[in-house]
Amino acid sequence: MAVSEQWASDLIELKKLINQNSQKIVAVGEIAFLAQIQLASELNLPVVLHCLLAYDEMITLLKESGLNLSGIVHAFAGNQRQAQALLNLGFYLSVSGVITHPGHESLESVFAQVPLDHLVLETDAPYLKPNDEHSYTNLPGNVLPIAKQLANKLSIPTKEVIKHTRNNALLALKINQYLIKEVKANKKDSLLKTNLDGKSAALMLKHKDELASLLSIEIAKPYLEAEAEVVRTIEYIEDTVRDFEYLVNNPLTYSGQQLRAPKKHAIYQRVPLGVGLAISPFNYPINLAMSKLAPALVTGNTIAFKPATQGTRAALRMVELLYEGGVPTDVLVLIIGKGSIIGDYVVAHPAFAFINFTGGTEVGLNISKLAPNIPRILELGGNDPGLVLPDADLATTVKHIIKGAFSYSGQRCTAIKRVLVLKPQAAALIQMLSEEVKKLRFGPPDREHDLSAMISVKAADKAEQMLKEAIAGRYGLQASIFTTNLKQAQVIADQLEVGTVNVNAPSSRGPDILPYIGIKDSGQGVQGIREALMSVTRYKGTIINS
Repeated sequence: MAVSEQWASDLIELKKLINQNSQKIVAVGEIAFLAQIQLASELNLPVVLHCLLAYDEMITLLKESGLNLSGIVHAFAGNQRQAQALLNLGFYLSVSGVITHPGHESLESVFAQVPLDHLVLETDAPYLKPNDEHSYTNLPGNVLPIAKQLANKLSIPTKEVIKHTRNNALLALKINQYLIKEVKANKKDSLLKTNLDGKSAALMLKHKDELASLLSIEIAKPYLEAEAEVVRTIEYIEDTVRDFEYLVNNPLTYSGQQLRAPKKHAIYQRVPLGVGLAISPFNYPINLAMSKLAPALVTGNTIAFKPATQGTRAALRMVELLYEGGVPTDVLVLIIGKGSIIGDYVVAHPAFAFINFTGGTEVGLNISKLAPNIPRILELGGNDPGLVLPDADLATTVKHIIKGAFSYSGQRCTAIKRVLVLKPQAAALIQMLSEEVKKLRFGPPDREHDLSAMISVKAADKAEQMLKEAIAGRYGLQASIFTTNLKQAQVIADQLEVGTVNVNAPSSRGPDILPYIGIKDSGQGVQGIREALMSVTRYKGTIINS
């Protein structure tokens, strides 16, 4: 068999490593297959091969080497014999779009005899723009179509394939940790200011109308609200970089005098936790995604991002702009798929050092069960009340309640969902609210309408259920108090078991620099820019004795 120059070079390298009796990872092939190298490392396997390069001479060398002959082989059409030879040596089989293409039927017999836990699911299709009709099935990280095809061929449920096979999209997350450290050490200013705060933020501003239109089309968000979300996201990037630079330039220090030891002083800096998982909700696909990504990225973490199924296109366009702005593709990794199918597998994966999730309460509580031993930031549901005191200015109060209850059709965790008012004021308040509600314009999510359809029938049913649970008291996100007596407002605020109390304003997540707190079943941990930065880092101390 003819051997190309590249193959010859690989063969020489392999011979050298065998002669040294090396037990290190052997990468044979292009750098594009780093995911397979990482997977082999996770499995404690010493050899990684790409089947395209697994010519007979190399297989012979491996047989004669005496090494622990395990690794990963990527199957291609036309090399069934070589794939089978490596599988016989105990190799794992990497499965991608190969099983969905015509002309690859010859490999079906190979798939059928490989145990599920020796199969690796991966995608190798190029990145496609969000407006491409095939983007959901071909984006890197989306192993679901491959899993479905494999499940069909093996006549087993898709969930079983996801559960028992390996997943390159996840195991590739730690590939370039050494590179991340080098970027942090040598190119910190470039990464923080140019790639994220500079280029990426500028690109988002340039494509503001496009992003806002995607939000309106995909999740039925009124255009002006969608535009505001994009602007707020750009501001979030800028504020995150600024706050992180403050933390870097102002580490926690202790002098000899403070320590009562003149020859001792200490410095504690914030260092990244490692690889994190970010899961964003449908209602703010760009802003609430960035609230997880920006803090993780600027602090030097690797982050895997799973956007909500509804809202995926807008989120992916945002990620594409981050990539164009210079954020490395191996530092921000996409995972695409329905949470009901891949969610448990992803959340419980040992690759992650922290999880940041925004979504439903029941899902959040399940995440706590699946990943109990790592830091979690969970931003969950709310049942926010508005308390109207007897001295409240009803005209102003009504405007705040309408905005708090009906902004984005009430599909916000901080929406006002119940109004508590004493009987003497109730009739007047109800009448005024009714008149204002009649003025709201319902229709498609364009510049002319205040309200549009909810994201789905399921969402509407959920909203109705939340109203039924209004008295249950399981939530503790926010509350609003409307009054002209600020002292009385403070007394009541101190008694409310919620994360935040708003006086004479509807409940709201912003401004983003403020801590955002949910207690009870409304969340775990604290959001907000400074708090988010703290949640994805830890202290590392140096104590110097002179």
